[in-house]
Amino acid sequence: MSLIIQVTTVHPWWDNRIFEKIVTGLRSRRHDVLYVCQAGTDDAAAIPGPVVILPAGSGFAARIGRNLKAFMECARRPGAIVHFHDPEFVPFGLLLRLIGHRVIYDVHEDNLLAIPQKGSLPRWMRVIVARAVAAMEAVASRFLTIVIAERAYRGRFPSGVAVLNYPSALSGPGLTEDVQAVAAKSDRRKLLYTGCLSEDRGALNHVRLLRLLPDYELHLVGRCDAGLRDKILAEAGESRSRLHLRVSEEGVPFSEITKAYLEGGWRWGLALFPDTPHYRDKELTKFFEYMSFRIPIIC
Repeated sequence: MSLIIQVTTVHPWWDNRIFEKIVTGLRSRRHDVLYVCQAGTDDAAAIPGPVVILPAGSGFAARIGRNLKAFMECARRPGAIVHFHDPEFVPFGLLLRLIGHRVIYDVHEDNLLAIPQKGSLPRWMRVIVARAVAAMEAVASRFLTIVIAERAYRGRFPSGVAVLNYPSALSGPGLTEDVQAVAAKSDRRKLLYTGCLSEDRGALNHVRLLRLLPDYELHLVGRCDAGLRDKILAEAGESRSRLHLRVSEEGVPFSEITKAYLEGGWRWGLALFPDTPHYRDKELTKFFEYMSFRIPIIC
């Protein structure tokens, strides 16, 4: 049985799709999996199984260094299947294919539409970067196996293998019973949003509900940068006492999101996204998570 190397140079090591579903899922089926991911010194000891730690850090030099190290770790293991998750690793994936590895590119986003909405890049640069990434992905689709996380990406990757990003089946001692019990709780009027927070994902729309629904409280759980957090607090204004933020700039592991779901009493799960080309046709993972935990949806 071939070694499978799961590579991410961008996502946190605890990413729900990469670690919780793919790495853990393959290992549970007795595949030999090496996980190559970035993590801090304190996190390294918490990562189970064979792992290669890539150095954390921001900036161009740090990103190049991570990708080079990931490439070298894969190259020194001939015959391995390399499954990577970040568009910046595409050139290295093509090199690995050239030297004989079997390589899978897991497409998490339609980057041609997603990158122009990224506020971390100057506006003038976004279209240039998006088109450059799309061109690399077009080359990759000719030589690598493509996996797509959503059916919406089929237009750009018609031969992509759909491994849809649905929630894992609820399992574990008492978990199904717990979900049924917490779904029945309705003693408080609570609204919930989980996942990445951004203006394109409706963060300010969700906060405005506090003014429209004065007897409700709002819980936001997930990744949120400092600038947006300030905007959210300002938008909440006098309703701030009914706003509950469980966010960080690095993100929140899915285990923490699951704890939030299991608190129960949620009247509605929210996904009030403004209309954008990127999100128009997406099947949001949170839809299926809300349904798994018996939470009605406003979207």
